[in-house]
Formats: sequence, structure tokens, C-alpha cells
Amino acid sequence: MIDGDTCASVVMEPDTLFRHMLTMVSDPAATCLQVNDTIGFWVGKDSADHFDRSPAANYVLERMLSDIAVGAYPDTEETRLAAVARFAGPGVPVLHGPCVITGMGLDERVLAPLSAVFWDWFEPVQEVMDQLRAGHQFAGFLRDQEIPVRSIVSVTIRSE
Repeated sequence: MIDGDTCASVVMEPDTLFRHMLTMVSDPAATCLQVNDTIGFWVGKDSADHFDRSPAANYVLERMLSDIAVGAYPDTEETRLAAVARFAGPGVPVLHGPCVITGMGLDERVLAPLSAVFWDWFEPVQEVMDQLRAGHQFAGFLRDQEIPVRSIVSVTIRSE
């Protein structure tokens, strides 16, 4: 689940996956952007009307599509070409609000666990997201302290 700049793994019970996902996207209905045969990005059906754009969810989506397109995300050639064709042209849809990434079954309402391939791909992506979050937190601290960014010459981090 990606909510704001926070990303967390959530364990969902098989019998209530779809209902639980709806709760997490804060909407009584959800829409799925299925990037390949096995992965779906879920947001509330009306999330664009109620939430701001989700930079973290959009980063993961765009990174995944890019990695599928260039073959950096392990997938079949057929799936890679289908993903490239699906998102060529008008561009990638923009995600708003909380986003839940799930595995996909044969039916749109059948969610499945995410594969080991996904988790292997996602680990370095999550590291980048953690760095971005730290940067946003640091920028917020500077703003709260009314410290102009251009006045910073160096930063020292102490670890104990």
C-alpha cells in the first residue's frame, strides 16, 4: 500500500482481499490499472475528485512501466510489448490518493499475492522511495524553521 509518501506491506486474508483493498483506497468502488498479467495498481474510482496526486504511487507505476518496457522487470516478451503498446500515446494515467498494488488473478475481482519477481524488483525501488521521503522531511524541516535552502552549504549527519 502506498499512502502519501509512506509505503507498507499489508497482509490481507484471501476471503476478504477485495473488500479490504476497497477500505484501503478509501472509496466504495475501485479502479485498477493493470500493468501486466500479474500486477494491478488500485485506486478509488473517484480518487481524483477527493485526493491530491500521489507522487510515490506515480513514481512506482512509471518506474514499473519503464522497467517492463526496457526488459529490466522480468516478464515475457509478449507482456512487455503489450505493456509498451498499452501505455504508448497519451501517456501514463495519473494516480491520486491511496494506492494498493496487488497481484492479479484471472478475474479482475480476484486478487492474488505479489510474486517473488515483484518483491525482488521492488526492494531497490523502495530504497529510492525512502530517500525521497527523507528529502521531503528535510525540506519540511527547513521550511518550518524558515531556513532558505540556498543558505545551506553542507549537511552533517551524526549516527550513534
